[in-house]
Amino acid sequence: MGHEQIKVGRLRIPPRDRRIEVKAVLALSKNGIHNAQFLNAFSIGFLRYNDTIKQLSKF
Repeated sequence: MGHEQIKVGRLRIPPRDRRIEVKAVLALSKNGIHNAQFLNAFSIGFLRYNDTIKQLSKF
């Protein structure tokens, strides 16, 4: 004897228009300098890593 399964509505994503060619571009920071954006991302990641190591060292 089986249980009735609940139907889950699926997310319908239409196929993309392959005639449109998308080219990759740099995501610029507010001041337009890629290096500043890179350093900001690195500092955020390092802070999270550093905080995690400190929390783990308490155990």
